[in-house]
Amino acid sequence: MAAVADSESILLPDRQCFSILDWAAKQPRSGLVLRVFLASVGFEALQPEEALALRVRDVELTDDGSGWLQISDSIPAA
Repeated sequence: MAAVADSESILLPDRQCFSILDWAAKQPRSGLVLRVFLASVGFEALQPEEALALRVRDVELTDDGSGWLQISDSIPAA
């Protein structure tokens, strides 16, 4: 599997992305949390700090599985 890269980013094929997410979900103790974190960073193009700042109240899902994320423009200090 090859990745496409430029000076700013690396793009992985969908198959490889889903393989990484499946691996993350199988990790002991916090695998599902890790999977959600990686998916939010990867699929929503979030910075890690933005993904960490997300809360349940920031997510709205519809019955068909689509939805939206509310991303704050101010990230709390760590």
